[in-house]
Amino acid sequence: MRIDVSLPASVSVGSDSPKAKIGSNRPSGATISGDSASLSADSVATNSLRAELAKMPDVRQDTVASLRRSIQNGTYKSDSSRTAVAILSELFGGNATVN
Repeated sequence: MRIDVSLPASVSVGSDSPKAKIGSNRPSGATISGDSASLSADSVATNSLRAELAKMPDVRQDTVASLRRSIQNGTYKSDSSRTAVAILSELFGGNATVN
């Protein structure tokens, strides 16, 4: 529904009651300004990074495919020390070492 605010004060809309009068408190030629909002530079940058991140896959498909082939071929070799270091580094953040 569109309401034309330029109607004269004596025009009523959809009702016979005096409360339905339009523009009775507004001077002639008055305009209505709309709301506006602006985003900070940080917000714009964050939204841009979110859009870039959404384009990236959750899983590195090339690495998964390579590991899958190695396991299926029986050529996958696991290094337990390297696995332990990776787990500790992930848990405690930093450069863990195994002696």
